[in-house]
Amino acid sequence: MNIIYIGSSDVLFNHLKEVKLKGFLATKAGMQLIKLLLGKLTVLVRMLILYR
Repeated sequence: MNIIYIGSSDVLFNHLKEVKLKGFLATKAGMQLIKLLLGKLTVLVRMLILYR
């Protein structure tokens, strides 16, 4: 399992093509995380979100 910590708002992840979120809870903070990821992952092909 790879864990990536996002600590800066000016970070771009131009190498991640797939993201899998397991145990995701649809809270306000969780939705902000998805919005951040969609804005920063410039070459994203697939995002899989598995919720409880």
